[in-house]
Amino acid sequence: MGSFTECLSGGRRLLWLDSSAYAATLLAFDSVPWLEIGPYLAWMRKAQSLYRSDVISLPVGSIWDRWIEKSPALRASMGGRQRPVYPLRALLRDTGLRDHLVELARAVRASFTGVKFALTCPSPRSWVHETYRCALSLPPEPEISSEELDKAGLYLADFLRSFRDCGPDILLVQEAADVDLALDVKAGAYRSALNVAIGYNWDVGIHSFAGQTIRSADGIDFLIAPGPARGAAWGQEISSGFWHGDPPPDWPSGGFRFARIPVGVRPEQVLNRLELLR
Repeated sequence: MGSFTECLSGGRRLLWLDSSAYAATLLAFDSVPWLEIGPYLAWMRKAQSLYRSDVISLPVGSIWDRWIEKSPALRASMGGRQRPVYPLRALLRDTGLRDHLVELARAVRASFTGVKFALTCPSPRSWVHETYRCALSLPPEPEISSEELDKAGLYLADFLRSFRDCGPDILLVQEAADVDLALDVKAGAYRSALNVAIGYNWDVGIHSFAGQTIRSADGIDFLIAPGPARGAAWGQEISSGFWHGDPPPDWPSGGFRFARIPVGVRPEQVLNRLELLR
């Protein structure tokens, strides 16, 4: 058990906010400085002073996407072979990207000592699809064999080892909409990454953008989903209707709340609604 789930088991109420899209519009003219450490930290401090999330996230998915825009040589390298898993392999072995993310993670940890710190990244399967589209743009998307999926998990595990000394408390894996979570977890698609996280005493969670609910989440510390799962703490995802007047649901027993602030809501309304979630 890591420090995040220890807080939950101790009865502490935690609110995890994803304000990145909203704060990008409000505070960064829709352009978050992902590749500049000083400006990025300044932007995060402004957002945190307004919204006071109990968890600070470093979204690896957003950062690599921006990195690729500035690195045509890396994009070309990712497209060097048409094997489904090769673009991900090339991306995660890029030393420039790793060095930047490690430096950024250390800076975030040092700047936000009073909150939990989460690394968030796409799942192995999702990341294979995303990097394949980015590097090759070859429809239809590839079928991913179990062997290739295992390789993707190994590449992710090796990548995560770079953050050993960066102080994360949490690894949050973000899953795509069309994936059977229960199948991938049981089949071992996450096994390598889970083993790394467990070895570093990170809490591990899965967040499905489709809002899937699974009955059992053995081997995972928490699941962000519409309903609870056996064997994992529940991250209760707040629906978009809440920001427009719907009442908040009852607090999840032994769990926490996760809320994404939608773009377009008035700032004063956001602050008023946040008070109802705490």
